[in-house]
Amino acid sequence: MSHVRKQIRDQAVTILAGLATTGANVFASRQYPFHKDGADLPALCIYSTAEEIQNSEEDAISHIQVRDVLLVVEGYAYGTDFETLDDTLDQISSEVETAIFADQFFNGLAQGADLSGVEIGLHDGAERPVGVITLIFRVTYLTKEGAPDAAL
Repeated sequence: MSHVRKQIRDQAVTILAGLATTGANVFASRQYPFHKDGADLPALCIYSTAEEIQNSEEDAISHIQVRDVLLVVEGYAYGTDFETLDDTLDQISSEVETAIFADQFFNGLAQGADLSGVEIGLHDGAERPVGVITLIFRVTYLTKEGAPDAAL
């Protein structure tokens, strides 16, 4: 069994695989080594960056931990011009948000998810404009202290 944080990332890959814009180009990785010509874009990268843990105040004896993990979904796209690129990034954002909130409990692993921020920028190193949109979701889940592989 793997850490619930990994199980949530894996479920995010499942949730986001097959979106209209990014298709099967979904990777559980911080970095996607796309081709310089952008032929393999658009694509998504999914990873986590931080987690806050609090002991539940309801029952100190049960040692329940309330965990908030930051789940990052980066969407990459290319365009012939910056206006088209921004439109594609916005479409990726729309599809990702819709899909995540349709299964915000991550198939029973989490208590819920909130979108906590979005960043939009450009990615260097490609032959044509490549943009990136970063969606940061705060996903809350519960575990028992000392048992991080089992969601409650």
